[in-house]
Amino acid sequence: MKKEQRTWLTLLIFGLLGQLAWTIENMYFNVFVYNTLSGNVDVIASMVALSAITATVTTLFMGAISDKLGKRKIFITLGYFIWGLTVIAFAFINLENITKYFPYIEAATAGGIFAIIMDCIMTFFGSTANDAAFNAWITDEIDNTDRSKYETVLATLPLISMIIVFGLLDGLTQQGKWDTFFFIIGGSVSAGGILGIFLIKETPATKSKNSVFSNIIYGFKPSVVKENKSLYLSLTCLLMLAIATQVFMPYFIIYIQAYLHINDYALILAAVLLVSSAISVLFGTVIDKLGTFKVFIPATLAFVIGLMLMFFARTIGTIILSGIVMMSGNLLLTAIINGSIRNYTPQNKAGLFQGIRMIFAVMLPMIIGPVIGALVIKNSGNTYVDLGVVKEVPTPAIWLASAIVAVLILVPFYFLSKEDKKQRKVHNKLLTTYGEQFDINNVLPEYPRPQLVRDSYINLNGIWKYTINQSEEIPSSFEGDVIVPYSIESVLSRVNKTITPDDVLWYKKIFTLPKDFNKGLVHLHFGAVDQICRVYINKQLVGEHIGGYLPFSFEISQYLQKENELIVYVKDLTDTSYHSKGKQSSNRGGIWYTPTSGIWQTVWLESTPINYIQSVKISIDYDVKKVNLVINGNSENYNVAIKEGNKIVFNQKVESNTAIKLDNINSWTPESPFLYDLTISNGEDTVSSYFGMRKFSIGSDKYGKKRLMLNNQPYFHKGVLDQGYYSDGIYTPASYKQMEDDIKMLKEMGFNTIRKHIKIDPLYFYYLCDKMGMLVWQDMVNGGGRYSDLIVTYLPFLKVLNIKDKHYGLFARKNKAGRELFIKEMKKTVDLLYNTVSLALWVPFNEGWGQFDAIEISELLRSWDSSRTIDHASGWHDQKGGDLFSKHIYFDKIKFEDDDRVWALTEYGGYSWAVNGHTYNDAKFGYLVFNNKLDLQSAFIQLHNEQIVPLVEKGLSAIIYTQLSDVEDEVNGLITYDRKIVKFDTKVVKSVLDKLQF
Repeated sequence: MKKEQRTWLTLLIFGLLGQLAWTIENMYFNVFVYNTLSGNVDVIASMVALSAITATVTTLFMGAISDKLGKRKIFITLGYFIWGLTVIAFAFINLENITKYFPYIEAATAGGIFAIIMDCIMTFFGSTANDAAFNAWITDEIDNTDRSKYETVLATLPLISMIIVFGLLDGLTQQGKWDTFFFIIGGSVSAGGILGIFLIKETPATKSKNSVFSNIIYGFKPSVVKENKSLYLSLTCLLMLAIATQVFMPYFIIYIQAYLHINDYALILAAVLLVSSAISVLFGTVIDKLGTFKVFIPATLAFVIGLMLMFFARTIGTIILSGIVMMSGNLLLTAIINGSIRNYTPQNKAGLFQGIRMIFAVMLPMIIGPVIGALVIKNSGNTYVDLGVVKEVPTPAIWLASAIVAVLILVPFYFLSKEDKKQRKVHNKLLTTYGEQFDINNVLPEYPRPQLVRDSYINLNGIWKYTINQSEEIPSSFEGDVIVPYSIESVLSRVNKTITPDDVLWYKKIFTLPKDFNKGLVHLHFGAVDQICRVYINKQLVGEHIGGYLPFSFEISQYLQKENELIVYVKDLTDTSYHSKGKQSSNRGGIWYTPTSGIWQTVWLESTPINYIQSVKISIDYDVKKVNLVINGNSENYNVAIKEGNKIVFNQKVESNTAIKLDNINSWTPESPFLYDLTISNGEDTVSSYFGMRKFSIGSDKYGKKRLMLNNQPYFHKGVLDQGYYSDGIYTPASYKQMEDDIKMLKEMGFNTIRKHIKIDPLYFYYLCDKMGMLVWQDMVNGGGRYSDLIVTYLPFLKVLNIKDKHYGLFARKNKAGRELFIKEMKKTVDLLYNTVSLALWVPFNEGWGQFDAIEISELLRSWDSSRTIDHASGWHDQKGGDLFSKHIYFDKIKFEDDDRVWALTEYGGYSWAVNGHTYNDAKFGYLVFNNKLDLQSAFIQLHNEQIVPLVEKGLSAIIYTQLSDVEDEVNGLITYDRKIVKFDTKVVKSVLDKLQF
């Protein structure tokens, strides 16, 4: 049995058996004692109170011992076995046996005493096995990456157990067959303990070096509370939720029966519990996708709204509807908070905090909640009898009281989210190998524009001065050094700070030009600066630029002196405006990452004559073996030379717009990436470039299936998603050799395509893909306002609908200026990368992020570049345009779907393994989690052999696996974020991918 399957089976069996036992302890023992042993309500009250105390003390004590020994399995298996026996023991507690064996003791009194003692014993073993050991095992076993998926299931188990007991076993108690009732429940629990011997695998845990007493008091220490603020704030959220629940829960059924005079409470409970449980489980993966903090407030609102609806509900239908809303919110909150508690529990100390958790989750709520409820319904005027005691009928006010308490959950959550933001502010110091070897005096020295190269080049990368303020005036002093071109948030910048949208980031660099460098014009180039930039030379404003992903330059000859002061002003609005932002987030976490502010690509100088070659556009007409050149300059004619290896195949004077025919061409493919060298001169200025002879198109194979074509032949795109993030440089690698290593590894694994995701890389990356043979799918950088999780995540994941993207507001695209800016930047992106040999496909929009008018946008894109194919709306919100039927599938089985476009799996996989010592932090995110290389690799093989390979003959033409590397919280990479550990055997991956061919 695979590890994940074993984990799920263990969780479901022991979680459900435990909840069955707790259900009869909480809801049936008092009835059993009152009906068969003693009508003394003081006995029942004592039993309930002592049981609660026993549960809390036991969990504290046994959790500490469990951590001391570093063991969970023995406590679970032996505990469950004895727990079940203690439940069975209640079958023998009756007045007949007491009279028979203890004739000299008053039977009712003795029965009450025996019940209290056995209840405490049962609670001891139950709390040992379930509350202490099993809960600690869950914390140890389940990775943070998809914890919410498990937590939502766990949150539903108490409700499912209630349905099972009420629906299947309650009749036994009504008939007085208590012995059979206890034998069934107790026998099941004991059988579970035996099964656990074979099913449960001990999760490695470090033995605590502290004494048992130290472990017991550990969670009460002020220093521990201070060190684990987020954990205790999460516990406080749980406390408030549990109190809010206990305000109404003890009165739920009585309210329906005695106040509303509805006797079909079983029908109401069944409908509410089943539907809300299903909703909770369904949203578990969505919580993991978005992150718990984004779902917390909507879940709280659902809970509060449901409570308010219950206040007004009077009919069965309205009660069911209100109850579903209320309990869905309650269950989601329970899952989110419990997941947060487990996430923030220090490693190898899970047992130490289970007792503390019991205080917050059980003991305090069961005292405070019912007291609030009793105060609210006091003097209601109506009464009912419960176990011989006359009590007041609950009124709708219990729902208002519960709603008020529920709203207070947001108070600790506010401080929890603030604490979380503090922890996220600084980019963690996880270095790549090249980062460890980083030389601040030789930073990215490679020529930054490989397809338009001159011999005039000064690299300004390296040590600059910086300061951060909120002034628009050039500062008189600077606070420290920064390494350019690394964003201010990155480790390699040596600053490692986060700025706000109100801050101004200032740079300063002093430079002098070598003698004879100036040929007439001097150009200052910036590869990319995020986001709003002003450039000053010697205190004079040279120019401005808006947008964080595209290169720009200024001609600065008139501003130059012998020694020059370069000042750069930067403001970064990150995700607070409509500008392009990619996956940057001011509140990073989950699939959204640390902002990249300031200069993040090479800054450099070049000099040209006044009459110079400004740009060259290279178009390939593969079918007629022609290369078309459009040369932008002030000359009418240019000398053009083309070399095929060392052989000159063309050397003539041509016009600025010309077509050159080649004989016996060498085609470019990923397997044989042949490049022609190109030199262009106007007599005064000379540039060198290159091109490749290739053709990208759509066609049909011999079976009539639509395919992506390369050089007129069907070609399967075996791709990987590449975010372009690095653990130490964020957007910028410590060395371009890192990019080269990544591409080399992917080719060795059998991949032939990289989807550059929501980022435009330095031009050197595209040169490496051209040179080494790697197809590129290029995403446009997304922008727009704040995205609606409902639109971009919930509805697509639930497969509810595709929304027409003319509804700009739904896609955060109301701002016309933002839409116009996107189109402007898309045109510049096409111009920038047009000559890239390896670039096969454009992706204007991804998963609805800032999407608008996708069909029109894709046609506009095609009018600018008809040589490449287009995925117009990758993933979802398909507008039926573009060349691809594009699907993102992570959780469902991958099945073929017919369409008249090329069928492509443009994101899938995301299989996760957090390699200890190589993760960004503890908040790990992924779609399917594994704890070792063997399980991860086996699942990868199975996924492809069983689901991907069989679909090729049906029409599947391209795949994009998520993803190249781990990125911050995401641990679903082929390699770790620091690029030090390859998680897969290269040969194994290649053997799988080699099966994907036509």
